[in-house]
Parts: sequence; C-alpha cells; structure tokens
Amino acid sequence: MQNLRYVGKNLFIEKLSINNIVKKNKTPLYLYSENQIVNNYLKFTKSFKKTNPLVCFAAKSNSNVAILKILGK
Repeated sequence: MQNLRYVGKNLFIEKLSINNIVKKNKTPLYLYSENQIVNNYLKFTKSFKKTNPLVCFAAKSNSNVAILKILGK
C-alpha cells in the first residue's frame, strides 16, 4: 500500500503519523486512506478496461457512509 508506510519506527497513513492520531482519539478506531481507496478502485477498473464492465459495489459489505460516498464518485 503506497499510502501506508513506516518512517523509521513510526507508521504513517498518507502524511499523518498514526501515533499522533491515536493520542488525539479514543481507541479502538478505524483509519482509512481516501487516496488508497481511489487508487485501488482505479487499478481494479483498469484491469477490466477491455471488457468495459459495469462495476457495482454491495453497500451491505461496508456500511461506512464516507467510504460509500468515495466509491460513489
């Protein structure tokens, strides 16, 4: 994943330190990279470009409204 990486011993999601995020928020929590979601979708659709498929996403598989909005774009 290009948006999840270590810098030394610190884990970053995009340009944000996960340690800093955890200090400011209650845990457990979920972290998502919008850029990674978009990149994964584009890579997936590019794989099937020759067949020109209709790509659909089952909302039952993920009820996170923010992610659904990203995929809806």
